[in-house]
Amino acid sequence: MRWSWCCFILLSCAHAPRGSCELNAALESLASRHPVTAPLVETGGELDVSVASEPSLSGHYRVGPGGKIEFPFCGPLTVADLDAAQASRAIADCLRAGYVRDPEVTVRIGRHTAHRINVIGQVRAPRSVDYVRGMTLSQAIVAAGGLTCSASESVVIKREPADRSSLIRLRALASGETVDVPLRPSDVIFVSELP
Repeated sequence: MRWSWCCFILLSCAHAPRGSCELNAALESLASRHPVTAPLVETGGELDVSVASEPSLSGHYRVGPGGKIEFPFCGPLTVADLDAAQASRAIADCLRAGYVRDPEVTVRIGRHTAHRINVIGQVRAPRSVDYVRGMTLSQAIVAAGGLTCSASESVVIKREPADRSSLIRLRALASGETVDVPLRPSDVIFVSELP
């Protein structure tokens, strides 16, 4: 009995109408063409900074207006649009300019709830995905495990703040007829089910 159910499920997926399982390979290929870069520091974000030789300088810093943090001995230091390694170097360079000899600085970029994308509907692992600048629709779908066998070829992207929605045809995306859609923080991606 179990065997017959397994065969039924496998055959159902294998014979699902065009636009579901077979698009996963094309979406994975498309997603890999534009690798997601490391997260960048953003205004309003948070940094955890560790200075090995001076633990009193280590701590939690909020990125204020203009993309700056107030760092001891450095004053306002611009860190917006830097990745963690670049922010570490910027702080180390500032400290090296007369305050700390050979500083070892480590920066970890904190996460925001506003910088997530929700991928729901007919994907294998519906979830919230960390948004990284430059992320595309194909990358978000792949990060959510790819499409299920019952997924349709239509995806709706709901975008804040205007509550706008866009309908995207995955087959056109996978074939290159449509450009891979760049996403924004807080986008919601809904993959509908075949009728």
